[in-house]
Amino acid sequence: MRRNQTVTLSEVLMEVLRRQHLYAPLLEKRIAGAWTELMGKTVACYTTDISFKNRVLYLKISSSVLRHELFLQRTQIKNKLNQYVKQDYVKDVILR
Repeated sequence: MRRNQTVTLSEVLMEVLRRQHLYAPLLEKRIAGAWTELMGKTVACYTTDISFKNRVLYLKISSSVLRHELFLQRTQIKNKLNQYVKQDYVKDVILR
């Protein structure tokens, strides 16, 4: 018996990740892993903690000067991260 609808493997995997509530943690892990690549080594050296809560990215920055610079670029950082994961996932960036 032949099915009328064929589904790609990537669609099946995405559906499994969504049903198991693993898709959001996967995106968060991808963003945290790409932080050095996206922002550069200098920023990554001063970043001591990266965490998510309710689609908000919390960054702990050890340098006050860099924290202020990143504070002014919050929107650009959010857009860059969303562009990396190819969807509108990060709602806001909070710097501590």
